[in-house]
Amino acid sequence: MTSASLSPPLSFAVKQGQARADASTGLKALLVENLGIAVRQLREKQGWSQEELAERSGLNRSYVGEVERGRVVASVVTAQKIAQALDVSVVDLFAQCETIARLRARPSAPPALRPSSLPDEDGRR
Repeated sequence: MTSASLSPPLSFAVKQGQARADASTGLKALLVENLGIAVRQLREKQGWSQEELAERSGLNRSYVGEVERGRVVASVVTAQKIAQALDVSVVDLFAQCETIARLRARPSAPPALRPSSLPDEDGRR
């Protein structure tokens, strides 16, 4: 059944629900990207490679790379492992995500912080 075949109030509700789902999906994607940027920034601040962070956090190196590129949704447990390895609290890790979100929302955001400008595995954008 399509929303066109529904009564007007129900059709509107279906469209509104889809709009909320679309907004939620976009918000989730930005959060995942922001977490990746935060992890990369904190890892680089330590002077570590992805491999070193992976070893210290008990994660696979390729998975750490996927987290940094915003390609996977890290669980809260994974975020805790990464934060602990980086010697920051998980609260500080997510606070860094919030800071990045505010910076990315500015029209003058640096290109590296713009949405969907994260490098791929080979470092290309």
